[in-house]
Amino acid sequence: MKLADLRKLIFLLAIGQVAIAQTHSANQRVVLHPPKDVSQNPEEIGVQYSGTPTSATLSLQPVPISLPLSGFYGSEFMMSPTSDPADRNSIFGLALDDNAQSPTPGLRVLHSSDAGTTWEILTTLDKRLYDPQQDSLYSHLAVETNAQGLILGTSVGVFLSKDFGRSFFPLADSTAAAAIDVKLSLDGNKLAVAYQKNIEVELFEKINGNWRKSLTQPASLHDFITAKLKDDPNNYYSDGDLYSVQFDPLVPNVLYAGMGRGVFRYSADTGWSILKGVFNDSTVYNIDVVPQTGELFISSCNGVYFGNVDHKNGEIPDDHVVLKKARSNSFVNQGTGAISPTYLRTFDVEVNPQDSREVVTTSASGVYLSRDSGSTWKRISNLPERDPVTHTLAEFRSAIWLADGGVIVSGLAGTFHFKP
Repeated sequence: MKLADLRKLIFLLAIGQVAIAQTHSANQRVVLHPPKDVSQNPEEIGVQYSGTPTSATLSLQPVPISLPLSGFYGSEFMMSPTSDPADRNSIFGLALDDNAQSPTPGLRVLHSSDAGTTWEILTTLDKRLYDPQQDSLYSHLAVETNAQGLILGTSVGVFLSKDFGRSFFPLADSTAAAAIDVKLSLDGNKLAVAYQKNIEVELFEKINGNWRKSLTQPASLHDFITAKLKDDPNNYYSDGDLYSVQFDPLVPNVLYAGMGRGVFRYSADTGWSILKGVFNDSTVYNIDVVPQTGELFISSCNGVYFGNVDHKNGEIPDDHVVLKKARSNSFVNQGTGAISPTYLRTFDVEVNPQDSREVVTTSASGVYLSRDSGSTWKRISNLPERDPVTHTLAEFRSAIWLADGGVIVSGLAGTFHFKP
């Protein structure tokens, strides 16, 4: 029996009795209570206090999802799940099925036409398009409306598929460098590419059905940071790679970039500026923006941050703190297992497109849900607690909201679906 099959069997046996005894109606709403005051030492990592993690959990019945992969350890982790804007039941994803025991290792492009119930492999990418050592965690997909194009960012460059993900070719005029993130604008006519090591963002526009590099490009983020370093050699924003990029859905020509040391905002009118409030040394893995309000949600290795930018003021004053940090007595430190109200190593954060109050984040110690726009959080129970090989707390790395309000999460412990 493969390890993945054994892991799923153990998981199903563990929750089977609960699943029989308790059903979760699609219309049932769970009332969340605010967390207790945990202000003993708000910046201490792994602080212990009276109370247990179970008092801040949300009891659901996640269902394992079977991906058409080798089944060996680590192969069932799906990166960058992304839905077709015209059909949110059509979901694409990436999986590096690169276990040494896999008979045909490679980076797979996956697709589900039924909201994640069943999956198929569209293609296994040519090894010239990715690096197995670099793309095990950070490859990203962007999907055009009606899947007219799939845009792939890897450690090698940016690639485009116009045949439903079955073949990929270099995106015209793109830089042959590590493209850590690719994001489409809300109208689908602009593409932003974040280059990890170059610390630059490139913009592309859809012209007559083809992607072309925009004539007007953002000012150099690398040069902006270099100038900041000259002004202040101790500036902690001066170090780290670029990891994420996102458009502002409310303001044209505005975008955000997340680095190993902070979050930055670019405006065509005022250039780059720093969004204050993010803790030093917080690698920013993902940025999501609420289309209706412009509120930012940011996942980082130090926690979840959220806040609103004052859109009336094009330039952000240097002393203006934009972002605040999520705090909860449900957060668990991945190393100690202790309650950690102010620290959570998060990898992805996603806002429900149908209800912006609902936010899910994946982390090194499980999956967490907020129903009040990030003010309070609950840890999802009945997911695997431990990694079957390392025996550390199970990491979950990616998430996507489904059209029916359900969520798919994925990590080294497997891929699961649940309905909040």
